[in-house]
Amino acid sequence: MVHVMRGYDEGLHAPGRSGDSATEPYIVTHNLLLAHAAAYRLYEKKYKAEQQGAIGITVVTFWFIPYNPDDTADVDSVQRSLDFNYGWYLDPLTYGRYPRNMVDLVGSRLPTFTEEESHLLKNTYDFIGLNYYTTYYSKNNTEFDPASYYMNKQVGTKMVVFIYLFGFIWQMGSFWQFLYPDGLRLLLEYTKETYGDHDIYITENGMGTQEDPKLTLAEARADTMRVNFYNAHLASIRQAMIEKEVKVRGFFAWSYADNYEWNDGYSVRFGLNYVNYTDLSRHPKHSACWYTNFCRRDPPREDNNLKMITAGPASAAGGRKSLLRRPAATV
Repeated sequence: MVHVMRGYDEGLHAPGRSGDSATEPYIVTHNLLLAHAAAYRLYEKKYKAEQQGAIGITVVTFWFIPYNPDDTADVDSVQRSLDFNYGWYLDPLTYGRYPRNMVDLVGSRLPTFTEEESHLLKNTYDFIGLNYYTTYYSKNNTEFDPASYYMNKQVGTKMVVFIYLFGFIWQMGSFWQFLYPDGLRLLLEYTKETYGDHDIYITENGMGTQEDPKLTLAEARADTMRVNFYNAHLASIRQAMIEKEVKVRGFFAWSYADNYEWNDGYSVRFGLNYVNYTDLSRHPKHSACWYTNFCRRDPPREDNNLKMITAGPASAAGGRKSLLRRPAATV
């Protein structure tokens, strides 16, 4: 999804296209889905019996909660947000068709699958990979002009609200990321309910901090907030596994070391290990030591100091039942 939106809507990544945002993202995703299905079927036909391998797909998505849980329009907008972010990929690969919301709102600009393509697409993954970083508020918005992918869903996502609710400390180093671990649990539960009881891998989860050249190495390594971030998200995963029996089979922290982070370059650090960009030496942060110990023996702490956030705002708990509504699957 990042490649599609940044490359064919915003024009920030290669190939830098931004002239027809109401059409091109849908065409690109359509072709990506068909290419994935073709590769899956080829492996299934020629190699799977002998190799016993598995093919999955990784989807980056956010979780969404209604901006105003007492406003039916905002509550309904959550499903549109999920459909245009998550269902855009998993609905075709599970059911052989796009989400009903996308069909209704995008209209003729949304490519269609032939009956043969629909059959080719259905159930073309053995596991689901999830890249989860944050949760946004979803607010109904029917004023959209000109038409584009972001406007088609008739939703305005609200980020700044998190600052007012939780204080500035809960915003991460990237402008788009806010701390909401419970969103991962809700996403896992939604995935099982909507797409079936598949193996799931958390293929990316992590937090960035702003580069600060004034910090000493010792100060830069003391990333207590990142320790709390991982502890809270792993606790959220554990809750989904215990309470809903979601089959989470693996977890990948993003990232092993500080990296070149998209358009942010070296200004944001996501790593468990600190990288000196002058001599390229690497130094484990406190989070690397904590994560090592966790992988060896330690379960996530249930009494962590982020419990106030993992419980979520009242809107998350109050609107959960309605957030998990979904129309019956139709081709």
